[in-house]
Amino acid sequence: MFVGGRYTSPTTTLHAKLLAWATKMTEPSSAAILEQLQQPSSHKQLIAALKTLKNEVIGRPQNKRMWVELGVLEHVAIAASSERLATAQIQGQEHTGDNIENECIKLQALAVLGSLASGTQ
Repeated sequence: MFVGGRYTSPTTTLHAKLLAWATKMTEPSSAAILEQLQQPSSHKQLIAALKTLKNEVIGRPQNKRMWVELGVLEHVAIAASSERLATAQIQGQEHTGDNIENECIKLQALAVLGSLASGTQ
């Protein structure tokens, strides 16, 4: 079978299609991540969203561009800026700030910002 001007075996093509399908099935939804960053219901949800975003952008130039175009920078910068702002970002919570959670929020947000700042080569 010829694919893209090269010969590939049917098994290789099937494997590539299955791998692409499996990847799409396990990838987190961009809309869900963005929503969790914009209006997290808890510190843990914000940390999880930042970790997922970090994994989405590190080493993936196309994903970096996509996330910046979606407007994620403002939300990540707010999360990284200070403990008070990270706490204020949580909708409807009177949480005085668990230091460990706030530090984790800052760490994850700074990792995302660092990756985005390194550019796409």
